[in-house]
Amino acid sequence: MNNYINYKDYNDYELIYLIKEGNESALNFFFEKYEKYIIKVVGSYIHYDEGLKEDYIQEGRIILYECIYRYDEDSNVSFFSYFTIILKRKLLKLIQSEMKFKYILCEDILIDYFPKKKQRRLEGKYFFDDELKIKLFDQCIIGGIPLKDFADKNNIEYNKLYYIYQKMLEDLKRFF
Repeated sequence: MNNYINYKDYNDYELIYLIKEGNESALNFFFEKYEKYIIKVVGSYIHYDEGLKEDYIQEGRIILYECIYRYDEDSNVSFFSYFTIILKRKLLKLIQSEMKFKYILCEDILIDYFPKKKQRRLEGKYFFDDELKIKLFDQCIIGGIPLKDFADKNNIEYNKLYYIYQKMLEDLKRFF
């Protein structure tokens, strides 16, 4: 038999008051009351992965618990509106961090990004026409050879090579 019958006539404000006073059955009722809503909101964002959906439903429960204790009854916002905004914002933040596209910002990320993420070896000839730039791309950007060593090995002035190298990185950033 459902032990929540005596809470069905209570509104959210009364339930929150009881929960803050330590009433565990009111907390359980509150979670049961908002469970379907959490599932609905998560389902509107995640359609493809049931495991991920369950993780986000659990996150929704945690968010509900936090909202109960952080909600200010004196505000001009209903608990439902407050919870909805917090839930959607946090879920979107989680989803964005989960599926975030990695932008190439510097040569270190470029070295890590291509071989591991694309599972193929990129060659300089795909991006550059100049022989020096192709070698520089293959050996320094992808191969990880320090720019100073490349300059010494090829008898090129370091400052000139550094300028070319920075221009190449800018071109690559625009490409990606």
